[in-house]
Amino acid sequence: MNSTLKSQLEHRTIRKFTDEKIDKEIMDSLFAVAVRSASGNGLYSYSMIHVKDDDKKSKIAEICNQPYVKNNSDLIIFVVDMYRNSKIAKENGLDDVGNDLDSFIQGVSDALIAAQSMVVAAESLGIGTVYFGSILKDIKGVSEILNLPKLTFPIIGLGLGYKNHEPALKPRLPRHMQVFEDEYKKFDNYTETIKNFDEEMNEYIDLRDTTKTVGKFTTQVVNKLKNSLGRNRNMIDEIKTRGFDMDIV
Repeated sequence: MNSTLKSQLEHRTIRKFTDEKIDKEIMDSLFAVAVRSASGNGLYSYSMIHVKDDDKKSKIAEICNQPYVKNNSDLIIFVVDMYRNSKIAKENGLDDVGNDLDSFIQGVSDALIAAQSMVVAAESLGIGTVYFGSILKDIKGVSEILNLPKLTFPIIGLGLGYKNHEPALKPRLPRHMQVFEDEYKKFDNYTETIKNFDEEMNEYIDLRDTTKTVGKFTTQVVNKLKNSLGRNRNMIDEIKTRGFDMDIV
């Protein structure tokens, strides 16, 4: 097994970092890998913001309610970016483009593919990584901190640094529940099918709180989906506020 495969199979989220900074040359290489990632229609509908200002990092950490947003070597915010292409189009005689649902989804895909490419590259070099979906708690606030124009949207944050702990590997769904051949496979009773995985997850201790386990997977699914009900409408409103039209004609 080559070293990159090994590092991917040992992927874990790192939330404690040493004070050692990642060299500029290494960061340049990680950005080079990210920009070489696949892009829908070759439109490169995303941008990356390397947040180096301590005050900005602290403000984003407050939004996320996660101190390790600032306690890492480097923080990158991946942004859906149709502002650039819409300006190019306008400069060439085409107005009011790039604000549709398809463009937004394409930008999300581009940004997340680039982010994962950077994660794989970083971990192959022994650098720890942590995603921050929590930047979505206050999209307006993050957009103001980063001075984002309309037709951009902060979709995911990524923290990089040298590991100061070695958390246990978090259990994953059994492969037969996610990997199918030729067509989608349905199960008669999902709760019964993942019973063993449920117990395995119930024994896993997340280092964010070592006094308790994360709980059964089925319980997590119910609680998190229930809590997401009110956020979905707010998310659509936030996307519209950023200049994207979510109405399907």
